[in-house]
Amino acid sequence: KNLKNARELFESYLNEVFTKKGEGWEEKTLEKIGSTQTGSTPKSSEQGNYGDFIPFIKPADFNRDGSLNYENAGLSEHGFKTARLISKNSVLMVCIGATIGKCGWCDRDVTSNQQINAFTPKEGIFSKFIYYQMLTENFQKRVLHSSGQATLPIINKSKWSSLTVLLPQKYAEQERISNQLDKLMDETNRLESIYQRKLTALDELKKSLLHQAFSGQL
Repeated sequence: KNLKNARELFESYLNEVFTKKGEGWEEKTLEKIGSTQTGSTPKSSEQGNYGDFIPFIKPADFNRDGSLNYENAGLSEHGFKTARLISKNSVLMVCIGATIGKCGWCDRDVTSNQQINAFTPKEGIFSKFIYYQMLTENFQKRVLHSSGQATLPIINKSKWSSLTVLLPQKYAEQERISNQLDKLMDETNRLESIYQRKLTALDELKKSLLHQAFSGQL
């Protein structure tokens, strides 16, 4: 229950921030405040396309805290020529399949496969602020609604680019709110880690006691 409550506390605060919003916040489409693109996959039949020149992000590379795993498959310099560059400080979202809506952000230049859309902010837009807003219940619902919610839900780049976000006019305010959410996210992850270790320890204790009971050691 504590593990569940830790996550719900963060989600509650996150949704409240963007529901109440602040004075002077403006609603704008993603395409108005940055550039959007869909990833592409170089031919897997050509092994020369793959290497360690630049990370190649797939849905499985999104970590729970929004960071990305850069250590899996990458592209070679040759493969990068047929891919699309996603610039550092962009926001990524899975836009097809069972994990549609999963979000992440990159702290370096990357590429991705075609299951992922990327948003690269213009000057004056703090990328982590957009990342956190994409995590909200409201934004996630709009992604699902635009996907058609078929057997294989998918939202194309055009519909995704036309989704709106709320923005404080000042960059400093976007950064301040994002930093607050960073701190709360870190604390939530710390609590989850503690609770998960306790659950693991209790499970191991239970197995040990059962073993002792059935082996006549109690």
